[in-house]
Amino acid sequence: MGEGKPGVDFMPSIALVYDRMTPDEGELFLTAKERNVSLIPIFLKSPSPEAFNSDLKNFQVAINRCESRWRAMQASSMLEGLGKRVINPSGVEALCGSKIETAKIWMKNGLDVPKWVFVPFPKAQDGLWKERVLTQMEEGLSYPLVLKPTHGSWGKGVQKINSREELLAAIQEPQASSINPDGFFA
Repeated sequence: MGEGKPGVDFMPSIALVYDRMTPDEGELFLTAKERNVSLIPIFLKSPSPEAFNSDLKNFQVAINRCESRWRAMQASSMLEGLGKRVINPSGVEALCGSKIETAKIWMKNGLDVPKWVFVPFPKAQDGLWKERVLTQMEEGLSYPLVLKPTHGSWGKGVQKINSREELLAAIQEPQASSINPDGFFA
């Protein structure tokens, strides 16, 4: 399992990296204490190598629990670069941040995936874009449907659409953003 005395299991020191103390993090700390597991808290608001310097020698494994997608990606990437094993590594964080990439992996591995339609944001103003979206979605899906941004989490931007009118209202202002640069899918 690792270093230690012959015949004695070695328990690596573990860091819990988080950017917000939620009941889940509190429960992890409490359970670790009850089981006599060393869990080093690393509260992280600004990921940088300096944020980890004082604790780097004290742990081998980091559990990345950052809620901010950007902070989680940066924390995992930095910790991996510093030679630490990370639960929720940067590759997994990147994959889970994209619903399209996640669905493609599921399909590649033979998992059932609901029918879905991807709609990229228009590159330029196009008066026919909304009509194409309506046609594309109604040919591939039926109401009610769920409209989701391709990136993001916590249910931000997720809408239940019951009719053509609701879909039209939902796609009135299609805009790429730093959080969701690609589009949406249903």
